[in-house]
Amino acid sequence: MRPTGGIGPERMRRLLPAALAAVALVACTSEAPTPNEPVSPAPASQGPSDGPWTGEQLTDRVFAHLEAFQRIADGNAGTRAHDTSGYDASLDYAEQSLARAGFTTSRHTSEAVVEENSTAAVRVVQGQQVDLGTVEPMTRTPGGEATAPLALTTDPLGCTLDDYAAARGAIVLVERGRCPFTDKSALAHEAGALALIVYNSPGQGDLRGELADRDDLVPSVGVSDAVGESLAAAVAGGGIVVQVTVEESRETIQVTNLIADWPGEGDGDVVLLGAHLDSVPAGPGINDNASGVSLALTLAERLAARGEADGLRVAFWGAEELGLVGSGAYVKSLSQEEVARIAGYVNLDMVASTNGLIGLYGAGAPFEAFSAELEHHDIDYQVLSITGASDHAWFESLDIGVAGFYTGAGEPLAADEAQRFGGTSDAPRDRCYHQACDTVDEVSTAQVRDRLSDIATASLDGMRVLLGETRG
Repeated sequence: MRPTGGIGPERMRRLLPAALAAVALVACTSEAPTPNEPVSPAPASQGPSDGPWTGEQLTDRVFAHLEAFQRIADGNAGTRAHDTSGYDASLDYAEQSLARAGFTTSRHTSEAVVEENSTAAVRVVQGQQVDLGTVEPMTRTPGGEATAPLALTTDPLGCTLDDYAAARGAIVLVERGRCPFTDKSALAHEAGALALIVYNSPGQGDLRGELADRDDLVPSVGVSDAVGESLAAAVAGGGIVVQVTVEESRETIQVTNLIADWPGEGDGDVVLLGAHLDSVPAGPGINDNASGVSLALTLAERLAARGEADGLRVAFWGAEELGLVGSGAYVKSLSQEEVARIAGYVNLDMVASTNGLIGLYGAGAPFEAFSAELEHHDIDYQVLSITGASDHAWFESLDIGVAGFYTGAGEPLAADEAQRFGGTSDAPRDRCYHQACDTVDEVSTAQVRDRLSDIATASLDGMRVLLGETRG
């Protein structure tokens, strides 16, 4: 899961024609490099092969896959990130699992340009000196240099234009929270600011955020909560002038997706079930996003076993953590006829957050099917908007109906959410988000299992509805 709002659909609609012409996609069926620690597909769970499973049985199967992904990470330097042996082994495992369930699989490799190793610096040039610690450039931030007085927003979170009344000609300081980093940067740009400094939520340390690929942003950097508080105190104590410098760096990478189709689909409509397969380099990525992959594998296996997989296409995306790269490459490769065949896209990204909620986002037939099944099973859920923070954004840009489950990342769990879904209010929904502690042991809790049981039950029935509609 991307930490922020990601790629906005309107911007993607403007970019898509050029991207369609520029991308080079090559379908590959060759063997991936041999991973350091091969892991066989999880053994079939006990239970009826063609009848319904309980939510508990579905959850057990999800955890069997999660444990396999943990073993893959353990055998490959603790990570399953893009361009590592851990990612190669994850590809092998997912491909073998889908093939054993009866799907026809293929690998698709493409080139993409991504931001890599950009640098940023902030220094106080006039006024009270502040120890600035680690300054991180936002992913996809514009480059540039600006020297100006530091201004505060009216509301520290800075999510409306009115909050930026003092921004014109200034560098703006704003706190993380409530709205995506992209919104903060765009509002700063609209208000006439020269640059943006975002500081982390209390107790959360250094901040590396990400922006959407848009033209209406200012150079944007992240600092720790302690640095942000010191800068705000310096402004309140008489004002300071700061310099922000951002230097961009980009490189071309190769990204590999795994695509699996149920045999015999022909030229009919398909329902696409997707999840990103890569982790961040810092850890094994069990919640983000082995959880989504494992649930997708479980759904595909159950639908196949019940003879209900006609029209199902499963996709596992590469390099999502580098900017939705794999799903973007796939979308850019599609002809208009192929786009028209996608009846809906279902995205699973982070469904095992330890202090999370049951969140549902999307629009169109997939969202309607999933929300109806949640209500049918009397499962409480919250409608969310995560804008472009995950792979569904590319399909929204093509006006394809989407739906996705999401249980939370590093944002705090609100008091009302804690009351509805359990958990600790004001604590991160996932305290191990993008960290080495995002392990199977971390997510092996009764609350996560109960939540996954509900999500898996509603997901399976929702997929059955969607696939039934494609068959008429």
